[in-house]
Amino acid sequence: MARNPYTTITVLSIVLLSCFQMTQAKTRNKHQSDSIVAEYIRMQGIEEFVLYYCTDTLSTTLQIETKKRTYEKHRVFAYFLDEKPDTQWGHPCRYIFVSKDNGEYEVLPGTEYPLSKKENTWLVLSKKTEQVARQTNLSNSFHQKGTTFQNREGRNYAVIINGGCDRFSNFSYFLNDCKLIYKTLTSIYKYKKDDIYVLVSDGKDPEPDLSDGNSSGLDLDGDGFEDIQYAASKENIGAVFNLLSQKTTPEDHVFIFTTDHGNRINNESVLNLWYETMNPDEFAAEVNKLNAGTISIMMLQCYSGGFLPALQAENRVMVSACKADENGLGGLPCSLFLKYWISAIMGYVIDARPDAQESVNADINNDGRVSFQECFLYAEQNVIQGETPQYISIPENLGNELSLGGRCTETLISNTSINQNQTISDCNITIRDTDVKKGKKLTLNHQNAVILGPGFKMEAGSELKINPLEDW
Repeated sequence: MARNPYTTITVLSIVLLSCFQMTQAKTRNKHQSDSIVAEYIRMQGIEEFVLYYCTDTLSTTLQIETKKRTYEKHRVFAYFLDEKPDTQWGHPCRYIFVSKDNGEYEVLPGTEYPLSKKENTWLVLSKKTEQVARQTNLSNSFHQKGTTFQNREGRNYAVIINGGCDRFSNFSYFLNDCKLIYKTLTSIYKYKKDDIYVLVSDGKDPEPDLSDGNSSGLDLDGDGFEDIQYAASKENIGAVFNLLSQKTTPEDHVFIFTTDHGNRINNESVLNLWYETMNPDEFAAEVNKLNAGTISIMMLQCYSGGFLPALQAENRVMVSACKADENGLGGLPCSLFLKYWISAIMGYVIDARPDAQESVNADINNDGRVSFQECFLYAEQNVIQGETPQYISIPENLGNELSLGGRCTETLISNTSINQNQTISDCNITIRDTDVKKGKKLTLNHQNAVILGPGFKMEAGSELKINPLEDW
């Protein structure tokens, strides 16, 4: 494909396979054009896509050359539909042109991405993709596959703890656990770094603290900034939870992660910190300080199942890698249970060789996101004999609504009429058997997906605006 970065985009070797037309009132604005394209995508049953809109206003024409056809920019709204956003080019794509004169549209198939070197020529208008990201090495950056997820009700906070135990027992894969979960939170779920509290072994002490003679360092994601803030002590854990008790609100979500050695003292599970231990009641007392609306907890250490009874409370999901009388399983690149948990999120087994990468689909209900419960079920199915993961959700369905990115719910609009301007914001939005009346505007702010089902209609002069996560 030949590209002119400033004025035109020329597509070669495109065969005109089909031309679709829809006759309606004159298309006076982009919002009406957007709704035409959204309806086309729905009618075609396209399950995964990224839709781009051409914003180029510097040139008077946008040329798509196929069978001597030329589309003038001031006469059409131009879109580009990527049907396989996670694969290399060239793969199937479509160019969609909606006439500003009469609302008719034409669809041309292609195999090339039209992005010019000029920034902001093609902007993402809508996404419906899997929420996984792929990487082949823990030291690499994460690359998003599609939609990222955040808790839209409030803020996401996290506490990451690797006690380390002592200078001779602090294995390097414990640190890898922390790195992997930290990068997952910041890169996939868009946690703010200031909202993640990291307590690792001896904290900021530069002396060696790993069993291999090295120091843990302070940078967990390779960006050159310090991420480890505290030593893993009872005092510091108390200080962190005191701070979060003042920050969190009922709209917030807190994720708590522990790795390291566990132990049993007098038949009671304990978590090893840095040269001290913490028992379930002590740990639960800290967690109970939080004012967050939802709390999720993942514990990987040996005997971690012994912590769950003390941690049980309303609006919590709790997971342990093993039962109260079992050892947790570790290795490289990370703890076994965490390996499969993160694989469920990523969409592939994280330590597989790039040339033998095994894909993963843990999205049991096919809603485009992997919930806390779905991650657990995939990890549970894949850990080897000797480790029995434990799971508690209160209420029972919370684990289906909650992911590491917070709570994701769905709004269903059915059998109604939109008689006044209305804005709806939710993770997933489905509309069917509903009409938007003349002169009314319906705004849909979605975190994951919008489904325009059968019976959804818009009267002439109405307006539909769909805003993906990053735009609202």
